[in-house]
Amino acid sequence: MKRSLLLFAAALSLVMGANSVAHAQDRAPARHFSVEGYFIGEFFGEYRLRVDGDRLSSGDIDLDPTLGGGLRATMHMGVFALGLMTEFRGYGNSDYEDRDFALDISPFLGVRIPVAVSGSTVCSVRGTIPIGFTMLNPNNTTFGDDSYYGFNTGALGGVEITFGHFGIFTDVGVRYHRVYARNDIGGAGNVDASLSWAQLSVNAGVQLVF
Repeated sequence: MKRSLLLFAAALSLVMGANSVAHAQDRAPARHFSVEGYFIGEFFGEYRLRVDGDRLSSGDIDLDPTLGGGLRATMHMGVFALGLMTEFRGYGNSDYEDRDFALDISPFLGVRIPVAVSGSTVCSVRGTIPIGFTMLNPNNTTFGDDSYYGFNTGALGGVEITFGHFGIFTDVGVRYHRVYARNDIGGAGNVDASLSWAQLSVNAGVQLVF
């Protein structure tokens, strides 16, 4: 009996929540385009070096907290979103002083779902899945002198609050990168090398909504 009541209460809460979200979507002002600028902080993770397809555990290097920034342009179609992210990051580690710099250009798909509306103020939950191009410029002879080219992807979720045409937001998730080069690696000679890494990503920024 007690279990049945708990299941009924959970189902009722789900229905009421879905109805509240649907009501918020009906009341939210329509928007078609937004531009966002944001700070990037990423944590944990390590470089993983592969030479001619084989992972070298001696090439693993723990990453320091990563700092960066980004710009995001988004087209909105109801609760769905698509657009382009351009991001810049500096990667540091305990093995050498200079940071490695990476540029990401990433199309993305996402959702922006209003959950509460009060006048022109809208609170929404958001999700973003990017997949795009990465260029890494390593500043250390450990990984050779040439730039590495590859891809990035990930999954981000968060909350945004808009006040008319202005808003603030935060995202939390995971970003993954993998890049490749034909390079002269110290001790290994001229080889096909790749670097991969994944980090916990936290973004916070502002937006203009039209």
